[in-house]
Amino acid sequence: MILMPFKTGAFLAGLPLQPVIISYDKNSPVSPAWDTINPFHHFKLLMCQPWHNVILVHAPHLTPQLPVYVPNEDERKDPVLYAKNVRQYMLKYSKLIPTDSKFEDKLVYHRMVKVSTGPPSKRVVKQDDASSATITAKAL
Repeated sequence: MILMPFKTGAFLAGLPLQPVIISYDKNSPVSPAWDTINPFHHFKLLMCQPWHNVILVHAPHLTPQLPVYVPNEDERKDPVLYAKNVRQYMLKYSKLIPTDSKFEDKLVYHRMVKVSTGPPSKRVVKQDDASSATITAKAL
């Protein structure tokens, strides 16, 4: 499991917050966290599942959640710093792997998945970002 960087919206107020880390059972054939498949197909698979296990990842001293994070003065003034430090705090209490991938990277991946039909060698996806890079199946 990975932990991506946070957006700053929840950190703008500079107030204390309660971090919670949840995980879905790895032994389940369908994860509620999946979002790269067709939403209708995903919903159908979820409804065919007799149950789902949600696991709270908690602090080593077995509290049901992580301790409340109270921002310092610098974090109250800078939501980017606050978000970064809360992420580090959550990494300290979990076995999550940090990644620098962002939501925008996921969108690029989704565009790559939605390539035109045909042989893989003929598929081409043009990114909408500033680089206007062209990615072919051979480059993957």
